[in-house]
Order: sequence, then C-alpha cells, then structure tokens
Amino acid sequence: MLREGARIVIWDNISGPLGGDALDAFITADIYRDRVLGLSSSESMPNRALMLITGNNISMRGDTFRRVLTARLDAKVDTPYLRSFALNPLEYCMAHRAEMVVAALTIIRAHIAAGSPQAGVGKTASFEDWDRLVRQPIAWLAEECLLSSVYDTPALCDVTNVIAESARDMPYKQKLGALLHA
Repeated sequence: MLREGARIVIWDNISGPLGGDALDAFITADIYRDRVLGLSSSESMPNRALMLITGNNISMRGDTFRRVLTARLDAKVDTPYLRSFALNPLEYCMAHRAEMVVAALTIIRAHIAAGSPQAGVGKTASFEDWDRLVRQPIAWLAEECLLSSVYDTPALCDVTNVIAESARDMPYKQKLGALLHA
C-alpha cells in the first residue's frame, strides 16, 4: 500500500533471474538499513517504495519469489508492440480514481463486516498487514463469487497461488528436484 511520502521505483526490461539478499531485505523492511558506501557507518530510512519490475519471462532467485506478485500478459499476437488501444489506462484511472478507491474500500469493509473470515491457506509471512487488508478480502470475495456462481471458473484467485507458481518455476528448484528424483 502506498503511504505518505511513498515513491514508485520502476525497473524496466529486466532479463535473467531477479533476487538476492539486499533486494529481499529492501522489499520486506519497513525501515531499510544499509552501509554507506565508502564509510564504516550505516544509515536507516523508512521504506515507502512501491517497486514495479517489467521484463519478459522474469525468474526469481532465492527467496525473492515470495516477496513479489507476478503478472503474465499474453498479447496473443506476434507483434505486440504494434497494437493500439481505444482505452488509455492512465487517463481512465485518473478519471475514475474516486470510484475505484470506493470500490476497493467497499470490498475491505464487506470482508470486515462478514467477520474477517480466513480465505485461502495460511498468512503471507513478513506481509501480515497486507495479507489482512488486501489478500484476505480479495480471496474472500473470489470464494464468495465462486460459491454464488457469479463466475463459473476461478477468474479471481488467492494470490498465494501465483506465489506458489513462481516457486515452482524457479530454475534452481527444478534442478534440485531432478537431482532428488534421480
């Protein structure tokens, strides 16, 4: 969730595996602390960054997979860069921001009014507040839609399914699995 003073950090067109101890610590920490280059001292600062990372078929390294949500887009054409759209997402979001905020808050409020039922499996470690205020209401809504037959397929899902899929796709895990199988 973006907080006051938040910054958006965009890493564009990443290739190769993404991850490492420093990145994992930065993504997870409310207060980020690191050594000042060239000095024997450390600095700390509130971490209010939203990180957006783009790339083709990005894979995660180490424990990073559980700290990111992956979205896969399939343009279903050979030349996606030549497509054009009638809708400009930025303009649409700016024009309908209030409606979208009200809709998001309504989902959260409905989940709380229903007694904050546990949806999905477990809690997202290191991101407990996000789990409670974002993941749980959305997973609960998805379950309610499936139960009421609003959707006949699980078009909405618990995001931990996406995290688990990222974990399965990790190259080192696949190699380790092959070794253990052998």
